[in-house]
Amino acid sequence: MSHTANNRKLTNDEVRAMLEYAITIERYLTDHAFYAFSAMGIKRSPSEQAALYILEKLKQIILLKLKTPKTPKTDLLTIDHQELYQKCRGRYDTIQKLDKGLNVLVMRNYIRVKEIPVGEQGGRPKKIIEINPDLLDGTSGVQSDVKEHAAVRKWS
Repeated sequence: MSHTANNRKLTNDEVRAMLEYAITIERYLTDHAFYAFSAMGIKRSPSEQAALYILEKLKQIILLKLKTPKTPKTDLLTIDHQELYQKCRGRYDTIQKLDKGLNVLVMRNYIRVKEIPVGEQGGRPKKIIEINPDLLDGTSGVQSDVKEHAAVRKWS
């Protein structure tokens, strides 16, 4: 921030470093706020609880994909919407309930949902969930395992 006070143009590396530092502070403060609110007895909303549950399921799915040698490297951070629903079916009896938690994750930039158009034969449109690689920070070795795969694209 002091660079901007000197009226000199920042390099891309300086901007990137500042943004990474700001994101680190944001994550710390967000975690701190959650702990403070829970200590005061304030509970998470049902949508936030759903998002946390789905987040854990997504991490489990990625770990399973890493252990499966036949998984294409480009598929490590993508999952079919229907497949996620099947993994969460014991908790959510409709896709709409699952989508409430997914919407929270989309708003917080953990995932993005892409719709694949219907082909010539017809049928239902397909949804694919792309997982932000930064989601895996601090997940018992998963982040380093995923980053080893050169084909995994950066979140943009």
